[in-house]
Amino acid sequence: ISYHPIKYIPIFWCDDNHKKVIPLAIHYSICDVLKFSPILQIKCRMNQLADFPDVKEIDNIFECGPAGDREEYAMFFERVVIKNSAKLYAFPSPYFKPESKLLSIDHIYIVNSRWLTRDHLLNFKGRSARFLMAEHIRSDDVIEFIRRWQQGFYEKLELIWINLSYKKTFSRNTILENFDVKSWDPVRRAARFPYPDGTTVADGNDILDLTNEMDIQRPSDGKLATVVISNTEFRFFVWNETFPDSTATKPRSDVWDGREWLIQRMIYF
Repeated sequence: ISYHPIKYIPIFWCDDNHKKVIPLAIHYSICDVLKFSPILQIKCRMNQLADFPDVKEIDNIFECGPAGDREEYAMFFERVVIKNSAKLYAFPSPYFKPESKLLSIDHIYIVNSRWLTRDHLLNFKGRSARFLMAEHIRSDDVIEFIRRWQQGFYEKLELIWINLSYKKTFSRNTILENFDVKSWDPVRRAARFPYPDGTTVADGNDILDLTNEMDIQRPSDGKLATVVISNTEFRFFVWNETFPDSTATKPRSDVWDGREWLIQRMIYF
């Protein structure tokens, strides 16, 4: 054992053929001694998957650094089960298929979503997703997604949030005119939405105040969803609980780079 001279973190030295096993043994031993819940979350560089611990499933993963070999990167998500959340910065589009297991992870946050297509969106099976820099999602894709939700698809869904890339736009009127939308009724749902706890979001605006947004209803069970659309953004909030605990919907404030940010929910890293 030694210490990093700059980061002051412990470094464990071992034989090369043990490097994928030793970190896990230490992790589970510490959890056992201290009676911690053995949640396994990993922050890693995806271009160093050869050094990734020898596991079949993990709770949370946070990608940092370049993706490395594209095919190996894509196959990682077919081989390793992500039980809760994944925050990724890049994805190799030629290898990312609409049936990928990545779209079944409960919570995904993907910064580079230029690969995202209609088929990927319609095949999402998780609880929440945020896709940034999307290039191939259009208003008619959003309309079909909402229609499928009304028909009973996406049973686990809590939130979909799509930000378009430069020069791409949605048509708010075109989307909303396809549905029987209603203004907020304080008798039917709360004013603020509880952001899912699988990731975190920081924004200069209070994005979870939905008092001025439009609602639609699913005929089969009466469930409500709130639709927020701008030129470059689509947000879809599903009210699985219409009057959630108010403490779960309250943002906390933080300041960095001289700007105030509102932070929603938990972060795992």
